[in-house]
Amino acid sequence: MIRHEAAPPLVAPGRIVEAIDGIVVRDPYRTLEEDSPEALIWQADETGRAMGFCRGDLFRRLLPSVEGFLGAEAVFAPVFCRAGWFRQSSDGGLIVSRTLNGSGKVLSPGPREPEDNEAPSFSWFQPSPDGRFVAYGAAEGGGRQGGAQLLRLRVLDTATGEDLPIRIPHVTAAVQWLPDSSGLYIVYGAARATENPERRVGFQSLDESYLFGIEPLRGLGFGARVEISPGGRYLAVRTGRREPRTDWILDHRTGEWRPFLMHVPAACFGAFAGDEYLAVTTWRSPRGRIVSIPLSSADDPATWREVVPETKAVIRDITVVGEMLVVCEFHEAVSRLRVMRTDGTEACEVPLPGPGSIFQGWLHSLGTPAVSPGIDGFAFVHSQYDRSPSLHWYDFGKSTVAEVVPPAMQLADAVILHEQFTADDGELVPVVLVSRKGVVTTPAPTIIFCYGAYNFAMVPGWIGMLGPFVEAGGIAAFAHVRGGGEFGTLWWREGHHENKQRSFDDIYAVAEGLVYAQHTTSEQLGIVGLSNGGTNVCTAIIQRPGLFRAGAALAPHCDLLRYNRDHFCGGVATTGHHQGLHVNSGTWRDPTWGREGADPPPERRRAHFPQAMYPDPLAYSPYHLVEDGVAYPALLLVCGSEDVWCPPWHSRKLAARLQAATASSHPVLLRCWEGAGHIDPVSDPQQVAEWLAFLMAELGMS
Repeated sequence: MIRHEAAPPLVAPGRIVEAIDGIVVRDPYRTLEEDSPEALIWQADETGRAMGFCRGDLFRRLLPSVEGFLGAEAVFAPVFCRAGWFRQSSDGGLIVSRTLNGSGKVLSPGPREPEDNEAPSFSWFQPSPDGRFVAYGAAEGGGRQGGAQLLRLRVLDTATGEDLPIRIPHVTAAVQWLPDSSGLYIVYGAARATENPERRVGFQSLDESYLFGIEPLRGLGFGARVEISPGGRYLAVRTGRREPRTDWILDHRTGEWRPFLMHVPAACFGAFAGDEYLAVTTWRSPRGRIVSIPLSSADDPATWREVVPETKAVIRDITVVGEMLVVCEFHEAVSRLRVMRTDGTEACEVPLPGPGSIFQGWLHSLGTPAVSPGIDGFAFVHSQYDRSPSLHWYDFGKSTVAEVVPPAMQLADAVILHEQFTADDGELVPVVLVSRKGVVTTPAPTIIFCYGAYNFAMVPGWIGMLGPFVEAGGIAAFAHVRGGGEFGTLWWREGHHENKQRSFDDIYAVAEGLVYAQHTTSEQLGIVGLSNGGTNVCTAIIQRPGLFRAGAALAPHCDLLRYNRDHFCGGVATTGHHQGLHVNSGTWRDPTWGREGADPPPERRRAHFPQAMYPDPLAYSPYHLVEDGVAYPALLLVCGSEDVWCPPWHSRKLAARLQAATASSHPVLLRCWEGAGHIDPVSDPQQVAEWLAFLMAELGMS
């Protein structure tokens, strides 16, 4: 094992002490916040140490398996327009065919230009309604950034295969074509995410002038997306990712923008249906219901008509396909599709291949589309923990599901066990254990994966990056901790804001339950997570160091008092229509709306740090929780130099602090990947094989 000594003199502890709201806060490694030459030299040295530890024989043996499990994820639903189905080809082109998976014309992206950070690709694309054009682009910045990915937008003429003279920088992957294909609306920014998080709405004309116009709305965040009614009369702007809401509407006949659902104190989003708007809302229904809202009186809830009432299932998205409504739900954290008529009468439940997910990956953001509509049905992708993604077609007329592309892989002899462990407040916390029959002898090495934040739901999709670990005899434990959206908004809010500590306590309930049930031991228990999940890892091993043997924190936030210095994800409020409170992807709420004679909401306890997202960040800010002389578990901190969500300085500070403080011989490693973004730690086989080798070695699986 590597034993790290105290941080080198380059980053020797400083004497920075502040009094914040009467609380003394020490910040000995603030010099590591800036990308100074000294800090980057130290970071490179630490990366070298981490590579020496992780890139041994176990890494080399894992890499081919990781590549296979991740490669099996590459199944995506085609996009339909009047010209046919558009889908990505295996060599990076775009195939246009009459059938879902048939042969057809192959399009190629345009050449790379000096202004492009990366070569243009069809990793994201959107054809026009008539199929004459395709919007696509070249990714800006380094690596994969998830919802913060920006593009230098291009438009391809499908007849000639040539790009039109259109280049728009800083565009999010959320465009909407006019029904006649004469132009498209985009969400874009005046600068990159690291410089200014504010987004604007623009219109790009495709006539000979190629004029570009800017709509007057201000203060939009990265969750903003545009919606167009089928006839093109109305344009709406949806905001937010935690609680999406269609805030603004434009009537092209009058040319005026007006507030639409801005004052609804909950999620409220959906699709146009004639002179009404079909919306999923969590207002007075924490698991969601569907309402029909007249466009002329949206601000009067008395005129709303309930189409689908709240049930025990959690509604996550709807898609209007002709006269039918496709409802995507979670029931006991498993995907379910129902086909309904727009009057609310149910046609049928779609027979899915098994209990799994109809979304890519393990996390679903509320309102993310679940199906790809055609004329007489829809396509969707389905996967299970033990079955890689497959493409399917549902036929409205026949009420049948046909498999179009089979799964590339299956986890042989998989055993999927559902457990519940009791938290200290009496709540039952669900966890799904994935292992292999005849391979696991308990207690066995176990890795907990969890997220529990932002109303994102963890879904039972393909085992993916943890597949090699399970194949080798480990147990993957997927914990549904509070803060996630699997069980509705109440489950989310019980682990949100002033209740954030509850997310961590649920993790401890799962960990203790796994040990008590003899699935594993504390010496065999690891934990991994990305982004907020990475912060979970750091907080967990510092608050409860004796409960875990090792952790891999992928792209974490570690300093919750000073993360406001990050322009994109640091809580920097943009100016505009939400009174300066539209922070990044959140939205302003009026909890008294729709309640006659309502009392004003109770005043929230003031935050100890004004820019912090949570009232008591010191209670769970990993960097500030570290104590000298404590025997901490092994920890690998993984970050990307271009990550706009969780920049490397967070990991640098925590690595230095833990290395100097820990009394154990377990390694504390910092691994920074040059040119990498926020999502790369779970999508790049090299990165996955590294942190997986680290965890498996620490858990005794060398």
